[in-house]
Amino acid sequence: MTFIENSYQKLFSHDENFKKIYLTSRINLYSKIIKIIKKLNVVSLLDIGCAYGKLVEIANQEKINAFGLDLPIEELKNHHKQLTLSRGKFFYGSVNDDDLVDKLKKEKIECLVLLDTFRYIEKIENLNELGADLIIIKELSNNYRMCQDREKYLRDHFDIKLYFPSEIIKIFKNYKPLYIFPSKFIFKIKNPANFVCKLINFFFPTYTLILKNDSSKK
Repeated sequence: MTFIENSYQKLFSHDENFKKIYLTSRINLYSKIIKIIKKLNVVSLLDIGCAYGKLVEIANQEKINAFGLDLPIEELKNHHKQLTLSRGKFFYGSVNDDDLVDKLKKEKIECLVLLDTFRYIEKIENLNELGADLIIIKELSNNYRMCQDREKYLRDHFDIKLYFPSEIIKIFKNYKPLYIFPSKFIFKIKNPANFVCKLINFFFPTYTLILKNDSSKK
């Protein structure tokens, strides 16, 4: 078990405040994401880092064929078994695992959802391997003016980095930015230019970036 896996094992199993975030506090976020997904006419999705599977269950309620992926933590697995519509639609492991990615590819997922999980992925190329038409990434801004203490905490505890939106766009060479939203989705910008992404990264603590597969770049 990696350091990150061990840390989340402890958090989900023993930290009631941490569990509350995923069971109640993030419901509004999940509803916003589902609303966006429906407007994009998404028919299937994979929530990478799905935790208790709340977004997956809401999506299935909305007739979206939704799957979840998270670490094989018993606390999460037991909760997934209790979900009415999503039972049996969860994968366990890491998207860094090539064998698991091969299994996921068989589901022909249209949309990947990564809510505060992109920072943990080491083999980012595996996301490209899944061949999704859309990728939705919500992340903390790499913003030293507003988030220096928070980033130091993440680096010290999880040894990870935060990404500028423009960095993510460069990583996914077969995709183009379709929308970017600042924190709390107070507005959206379609086909954002690089300088727009930089401004949002600088002035807001979080952002949500939607990438669309662009076949002309392949």
